[in-house]
Amino acid sequence: MAAMLKWALLAASESGSTWVDHVLSSHPCIVSQNEYLVLEEERRIFRSSEAGALQVLQHITTQNELALHRRNASSICPHTAGGVKLKTLDRDVTASNARMVSEALAKAGYVVILLERGNSFEHTLGGLSRKETGFTHCKVDKCDPTSLNITRKIDCGDLLHQMRAYENGLDTISQNVAMYGPERQRRLVYELLLRTAVPWLDVMELLGFPRAAACALKSDLQKRVQQTQSEMVHNYEDVAKCLSDSGRSHLLRPTFRPSSGPLPRCRRLHPTTTSK
Repeated sequence: MAAMLKWALLAASESGSTWVDHVLSSHPCIVSQNEYLVLEEERRIFRSSEAGALQVLQHITTQNELALHRRNASSICPHTAGGVKLKTLDRDVTASNARMVSEALAKAGYVVILLERGNSFEHTLGGLSRKETGFTHCKVDKCDPTSLNITRKIDCGDLLHQMRAYENGLDTISQNVAMYGPERQRRLVYELLLRTAVPWLDVMELLGFPRAAACALKSDLQKRVQQTQSEMVHNYEDVAKCLSDSGRSHLLRPTFRPSSGPLPRCRRLHPTTTSK
């Protein structure tokens, strides 16, 4: 069996990273340490210097190799991949250390998946929902969406501040990840993942698998936020005008109800399938 390919999923909170990590690690030949840096000591070492980051990345590699061994992957997988989820902006990868982390990941031989929310308004609303309900995700058939509903009045000044912070932080992270080049990184837009299974094919290719291997991906999670924008925001008309005045009218989708995205099906895959 070839050496395990190493990957890192970079994403801010409320960008769908738990769902993406969950889906990828459902493949029998892919494992992940998820949010390994939730361990405070590991996070301190990781952020201290490039040498510290490389040390932690080696720990992660070792843990993923052990996880593959427990799965007995060598007997069923001609190729394997092991990864980790790194939170951007407010914890693991910030504007101040993005260059250092990117260089450490490159030296350690990692490929990078950068997951982003194209709609910064809905990203902020997702954060409000999580804060008020205390829920992160729902298991299919074990979640009552009505229990997770929120409706609140929003101050547009605070809203714009949070949206700008996310947009600017994402730009900084993206610029540093760009050093990898297209063969070592993929940028995933969360909203596109909710509409089509095609991005999963690109990710599997990045991880060294044939595109057809994407049909083995599974998920038993569904979106936590299933309300429309207008249902979540009590003063929606005022907020919509404020966003329009700031040049963000394209982020307004008052009646759109989000749902979990489709995953690839074997019968839908074809060797000529592309992301174009």
